[in-house]
Amino acid sequence: AHIVTFGRAADADLRLLAYERGAAGGQVTIQIGSQTLSFALPLRGEHNAHNALAALGAVHALGLPLAPAAAAFASLHDVEG
Repeated sequence: AHIVTFGRAADADLRLLAYERGAAGGQVTIQIGSQTLSFALPLRGEHNAHNALAALGAVHALGLPLAPAAAAFASLHDVEG
């Protein structure tokens, strides 16, 4: 079994290229192989970008398309507290 890696490291399977913080979350840019994908993530904190990478890693491992999964993050809501 292949272990899917994610993070900022250059050799990660899913690499976090950028996290731009905004008032209502952030904009995330990732790289998977030669594909680059950007999406809105309405959850505050770069740690949530890493959580999104982990979720997309599962999608990728299952052979499912990443763009619809990444777009679905826009419907998430941050919790108070």
